[in-house]
Amino acid sequence: MDRGFTLHEVLLVSGILGFLLLLSLPSLQTYRHRFQLQQAADDLTQLVRTARLHAIANDHVVWVGAAQNGDVCMWFDEQRPANCVTSAGSAGPLASQVRVNAVFGNFTATRFFPGSGMAGFAQGRFELFHDSLPEESLRIIVSSLGRIRTCAVGPRQLRTAPC
Repeated sequence: MDRGFTLHEVLLVSGILGFLLLLSLPSLQTYRHRFQLQQAADDLTQLVRTARLHAIANDHVVWVGAAQNGDVCMWFDEQRPANCVTSAGSAGPLASQVRVNAVFGNFTATRFFPGSGMAGFAQGRFELFHDSLPEESLRIIVSSLGRIRTCAVGPRQLRTAPC
């Protein structure tokens, strides 16, 4: 009685598994890109919420937006920082393929007022794009009352409501 597999059986099964992996690779890459986009949106949403709570708790104006080098961070005076390393807080390094556009009227930042945490006329949104997902984006919307919500533009994201 023979035990085990022949070389032909092992090669055949390995070839079938390799072929199935090859078929699933584009889907796995899309999943990874969506995860990077969602992670960047989560980090930025957390930064915006932290800035709002900081304005309420410490009773001073807090700004959130792009520093002069393009990184997203928060700061405490009207002078935009040169980079986020020296500022009060940052969203951390976003994935290299994720881009952020800040759309706040004539500004590229929003501010939260002391005490109330309201954004006033600095309402608007951050829009996040992934270079490999041209038809999809995530928005972090800041209302004039300081409410913060995230929504998806394009195909349905599992964790995010459509805009």
